[in-house]
Amino acid sequence: MATGHKGRTRTKDLVRALKSLGIDSGPGWKMGFPKCETAVLRVTHGEEYIGSHWVVWHKKKYYDPAFGVSSKPGKYLGGSRVTSHLEVRL
Repeated sequence: MATGHKGRTRTKDLVRALKSLGIDSGPGWKMGFPKCETAVLRVTHGEEYIGSHWVVWHKKKYYDPAFGVSSKPGKYLGGSRVTSHLEVRL
């Protein structure tokens, strides 16, 4: 099973979950915001939050498990930034 564990979700957990759904990912994390159509973004939080957060970027929309679907980033991104992304091939 690709998910259903305690603690943080590691990159290999994410890649395994995507593969179990028949979704191929790129060779690894790339720095900055993606130029591709679909990617998983790694967002590093500002001062209000600790750690990082993963968000799906697809056709110029953010699919965020905490803030829903939006054409603009979630409010938490005010003090946060996209540090890297994992390209996804649908």
